[in-house]
Amino acid sequence: MILDTHKEVKHLVDAGMEEKEAEAVIDLVVRSDGYLITKCDLNEVESRLKVKIQSVYRCNQMIFAISLLILTIFFLLLWF
Repeated sequence: MILDTHKEVKHLVDAGMEEKEAEAVIDLVVRSDGYLITKCDLNEVESRLKVKIQSVYRCNQMIFAISLLILTIFFLLLWF
C-alpha cells in the first residue's frame, strides 16, 4: 500500500489529533502493511477451507461406508 504519510498525518491533525499521536498512528499503519488482510484475502481463505472441509466430509463418508461393509461381513461370517 502506498501512503502519503505527511498528508495522512496532516489529515489526522486537522481532525483534532495531536501531531505526535497522528505520527504514531501513521507509523503503525505503515509498519503493519504486510499484516493487513483484505476482504478478498478472507474470501480466498474461505473458499479453500470449504474445499478442504468437503474433502474431509467425503473421506468420513467413505470411512463410514467401509466400516459398515466390514461389520456386515463380520456379522455374516458369524451368522453362517
